[in-house]
Amino acid sequence: MSSIGGIEKYNRDFIAALETAGVKVHTVQRRVGGLGSKVRFFLETLLGLLIFRPTYLVCGHLYFSPMAIIANTLLGLRYSLSLYGIEAIRIDKSIHKKAICRADRVIVISEYTKQLVTRQFPLDPEKLFMLISSVDEERYFLIPGREKLKKKYGLEDHQVILTLSRLSSGEEKGQHRVLVAMPEVLKRYPEARYVVAGPGIDDRITKVLTDYPSLKRSLVQIGPVSEEQKLELYNLCDVFILPSKNEGFGIVFIEALACGAQVIASDAYGCREGLRDGLLGALVNPDDSVSISRAILNALDRSSYLNEKQRISNRSKTMEIYSYQAWCETVKTLAERMVAR
Repeated sequence: MSSIGGIEKYNRDFIAALETAGVKVHTVQRRVGGLGSKVRFFLETLLGLLIFRPTYLVCGHLYFSPMAIIANTLLGLRYSLSLYGIEAIRIDKSIHKKAICRADRVIVISEYTKQLVTRQFPLDPEKLFMLISSVDEERYFLIPGREKLKKKYGLEDHQVILTLSRLSSGEEKGQHRVLVAMPEVLKRYPEARYVVAGPGIDDRITKVLTDYPSLKRSLVQIGPVSEEQKLELYNLCDVFILPSKNEGFGIVFIEALACGAQVIASDAYGCREGLRDGLLGALVNPDDSVSISRAILNALDRSSYLNEKQRISNRSKTMEIYSYQAWCETVKTLAERMVAR
């Protein structure tokens, strides 16, 4: 399990909120690996169904939905199915289509994801349930002494632009697009550093560095980070940016905002929705390097006079909308509806 994966975090919060609501939960987790891991997941799920005899099944990903169909067919077990973003853009496999149509509830993370689903399936509106992400204010908060944090990471006297997400040549998180925009940023802020944190490799970054070798000085790649490091990076950065595509929501945006950071996201997909149409941060065209560089420069210009009061304001506005307590109440409502049906 990735320590920064949005879907993993969403499901951990979901389980915790169900338990807070008084629901007894037995969890089966799909571990990283090949065929052996898949077989183990299948057997653990089957064993859990037979031993614990649940009254309801929560399926945390479309790719696990064949198990939900088996449980529904053999045991008559009702289930919910959670959908996020990229996996719902085009649902072609008949087994996945069947799982969506049979589900007692289809849980969607954003209006964007809801539209992806309803364009493909004529679902009863009562079957859909919107469960937007939340951020735990006790895990993401303001840390005083940002310059000390910068020094800890060797970033003192540098303007810090941060992206925290996994890297993958097959996804569109956008780290390489930020890197392409950096030459314009460096003209005004030559000591700026682009910090990329997260597991994985994206070959497109290597290509950009080959085309612009001078950028190697300005790129800081950290790799996988712990929860403590995430908190520190969110706090020390001058701006957080993730110009991703096909994002269902983007939990990292509200985590960064809860730490007082300025945030830049794509002006589309679930990103716009997560930033409340620009209320909580700046929106850019993810394919336009000029748009990206301008947004970064505007944020860095503001960071020179942003004070603690303004960082507190960023956090306060975010918590009003995405508080964990409100999330728990929504999950409790969902659990009650599951039982009622």
